[in-house]
Amino acid sequence: MFPFVVSRSFLIATKKKAIRNGFWFKVLNKTERDIMNLAIKLVSTVKSLRLRLVLREITLKIPPFADFMYNLEFVGSLIAKKYSRLAFCWGNKEALNWQEDATYFRFLGLSKLNSMKGRERLFP
Repeated sequence: MFPFVVSRSFLIATKKKAIRNGFWFKVLNKTERDIMNLAIKLVSTVKSLRLRLVLREITLKIPPFADFMYNLEFVGSLIAKKYSRLAFCWGNKEALNWQEDATYFRFLGLSKLNSMKGRERLFP
């Protein structure tokens, strides 16, 4: 999951995971690695929206993060379909648009993840 506040510690942990799993050089090109390295060296907390978006795109190329986001959106999309059909039946004509909103999918997926107890599995 990509945090709302991007800190140096998150970037360092991401880099370590990517190197440990062999994705740092295989998946990321030189420019992307340089952007990550510079962000780690120069910024304690990323405030720039543009830099956060660039770092998000780079991070999502690393398979463990990409798989997690895909699964999160998949689970969220299933929930969104149920919610949108129910809201449409209640008379909300705009509710059918909810089935196409990826941000809403991630929100619902994270809500599901946060509401789970014990060893419940989010992804089948």
